[in-house]
Amino acid sequence: MFFAHITAPKIVHKFISKLSDINLRELLKSGFVSFVFKIAGILASYLLMLVITRKYGAHTAGVFALFLTFLNICAVFGRLGIETTLLRFIAEYSSQNKDGLITDIYVKALKIIIPVCALISIFLYFLSPYIAKNLFHKTHLSTYFQIVSFIILPMVIIFINSESLRAIKKIKEYAFLQDLSIPLFSVFILAIFLFINRWEYMPFVAYSASISIVLFLSLLLWLKKLNFTPVSPETRIKYATLLNISLPILISNSLCLFMGWTDKILLGAFKTESDVGIYNIAFKLSTLTSIPLFAFNSIAAPKFAQFYGNGDIKSLAKLAQQVTKLIFWITIPILVMFFVFPSFFLKIFGEEFQLGKNALIMMTAGQLVNTISGPVAYILNMTGKQKIFRNVMFLVAIVNITLNLLFIPKYGINGTAFSNMVSVMLLNILLFIAVRYYYQFYTFSIINVFTLKKRL
Repeated sequence: MFFAHITAPKIVHKFISKLSDINLRELLKSGFVSFVFKIAGILASYLLMLVITRKYGAHTAGVFALFLTFLNICAVFGRLGIETTLLRFIAEYSSQNKDGLITDIYVKALKIIIPVCALISIFLYFLSPYIAKNLFHKTHLSTYFQIVSFIILPMVIIFINSESLRAIKKIKEYAFLQDLSIPLFSVFILAIFLFINRWEYMPFVAYSASISIVLFLSLLLWLKKLNFTPVSPETRIKYATLLNISLPILISNSLCLFMGWTDKILLGAFKTESDVGIYNIAFKLSTLTSIPLFAFNSIAAPKFAQFYGNGDIKSLAKLAQQVTKLIFWITIPILVMFFVFPSFFLKIFGEEFQLGKNALIMMTAGQLVNTISGPVAYILNMTGKQKIFRNVMFLVAIVNITLNLLFIPKYGINGTAFSNMVSVMLLNILLFIAVRYYYQFYTFSIINVFTLKKRL
């Protein structure tokens, strides 16, 4: 008791003294805001899935997972990696008070993505019957994929606007648009629809209507931030330069998405929609452990770009290590709960979802490595090493697809989870090594994490 009485005030005093670090204060304040919105968004997403599973069953839950898969895949290609490029350049321009250049690069981004998204939508609409019949051998999926074709462009513009807000440190607006708004509005709209009828397409119509509402809100929030001050032609970023930076990010993002969603596509091709629904719930639960990582990255990513633009690698390293320490300690309780009580959490969604117990344990192990690696992907993308990230993603995507093809036919849900675990671990280990190689610092070390109270 005496030891605790003596040391506790000292620990508190040391922690408070560290708050003189302006970057740490901003990280904690904005990171907490993002964390709250992400938690709320996750809860809203789970509530949406809970309503779908309870009212429509595992089959519709599986179809809905495939619906989201195709929407996200098409949206990644529609964005062309431009949203991450905007995050980097708008953060730099904002710190230099170059408001005119912010407007210029944003308008250029829209001129590129609108025709690209239109082409993707047209192709998907007319190819939907072929995809449903030949890839999934389930012709009834065609209508769901055609619904996706109408919401690709709105989804892409939401991403573009939210990342732009993030770049100028409007974290509350960014977090609301990116994490909470769509599932929240979807739950409300679906709840209203259920009072009228339990039409099989209602979850999909509700989600599409939600995206339309959020599109309007994103335009309202972002456009009022734009300054249409004229800029000289020589200072403007060229289309070729914009695409030269964004396309490697597109490849990285698409590979990352495929690694996260190919498992569901292949599971749907080899097994049943119910299997996809059960696996999707286990996957969503496992990714709860990465919420702190995404939350603190919301503010850290644009600051990485600013530090790199100013040549301040020392501050970049310090911020990255602070992010990793905070994430580690916040995540530990979630990891323990999923390792010890996997059936309890799966049972919330229905008795049949307990079949995902082993899958949840394996994917939680993968997320443990993701968590302790820290913001390695953002560091590479925000510091001009997007091609390195692309190359690593390409290698890991090959490993992921190979493992899925080997294990899904025989082991089903557990084979998919094993492939996911190995891929996530390999990706983060390689990116961790890359950050150390190029910038000579570790984002995570046992010594640094367990001296958090002394050195945070």
